[in-house]
Amino acid sequence: FPIAAANVVTTDTILTLWTTLQLVAFIEVWWGKDKANQVIWRRVFWLGVALGFLTKGPPALLIASSCVLFAWDQRRAAGIREILRLDGLVLFFVVGCSWYVAVIAKTPGLLHYFLQTEIVDRATSAQLHRNAEWYGGFKIYFPVLLIGLLPWWPVVAIVGYRRSQVRRGVTNSCLQRLLLFVTAFPFIVFMLVRSRLPFYILPLFPPLACYAALILGNIDLRATPVRIAGICWCATLVGALWLAGIVNSPNDDRLLARALDRASAVKFSSTAFVQTTPRYGLRFYNDVDIVALNLPGFDGPVGSQLLNSIRFDHGCTALLVNTWNTGVLIETLRAQQRPFRRIDNVIEYAVFLEGGHCA
Repeated sequence: FPIAAANVVTTDTILTLWTTLQLVAFIEVWWGKDKANQVIWRRVFWLGVALGFLTKGPPALLIASSCVLFAWDQRRAAGIREILRLDGLVLFFVVGCSWYVAVIAKTPGLLHYFLQTEIVDRATSAQLHRNAEWYGGFKIYFPVLLIGLLPWWPVVAIVGYRRSQVRRGVTNSCLQRLLLFVTAFPFIVFMLVRSRLPFYILPLFPPLACYAALILGNIDLRATPVRIAGICWCATLVGALWLAGIVNSPNDDRLLARALDRASAVKFSSTAFVQTTPRYGLRFYNDVDIVALNLPGFDGPVGSQLLNSIRFDHGCTALLVNTWNTGVLIETLRAQQRPFRRIDNVIEYAVFLEGGHCA
């Protein structure tokens, strides 16, 4: 699963970098012997929390919160004091929160959007349409774990069962208890929160890999069958990545960018996705602004109303709409007496050029 995620444009891979840094730094603080190094690593821990929060907000706090819960479980108040120091908290607020403060101060209504839409609605409602059913967590996360941990979880299960002495040693270890905290607590939160997508649990894979390493630590890597299995698995991963690179996918924004270039000789200044999820990769491939617009009277992706946008002439705008909403878009543009023309369909979108500079 991490190999697959590394080839997808998603902030979850960057978040996983920072949550893994948190875990590494916490281990150095907790088991370190040198006080000066512990101070440095504690600041690295909070820097990881801050950069994770800057990347994706509250989800970055789950691994850190798990570490704090572990500290309380092991040493109670003394353990909490080991982690929650003033220098670390200041570092978190300066690095992790300063950007939020700046954009909230600059943009009216953004604080309400962050708190209501990104936290309350995402956690408690089905408004974002991200597998909010009561069984959504089972539908999304269990297959990810079952398939994404291959081929290791069957090997771990077999080795852990056959080597009871290893299993007892791991169960009683303090490190295993930490790994339990940093996987179980975030996973419970992900299951409860009603916005669920597969990559959300990507930060759990590094501690799960560490747990697998504890179980498999006594395997003889010099054994020929083990080496052959390792080589075959690496070849499988490389082959899968090569295959993914040559197979066309409708979600590949490169294909959409090329199709738009072929469909229109006009250089448009912006691309608007009307009543459909924006494809932000076009910003990179076509060097255009991407906006989300909603049709009058329709609920849809977070964005501006189409009527508000077309009141002003922004040059030439490419409007991309799902084919089943084509008639509504045409009626809206005609009612507003906006100049437009339709060009060829591109992949699953109907494409219109709108504005006075589209000749």
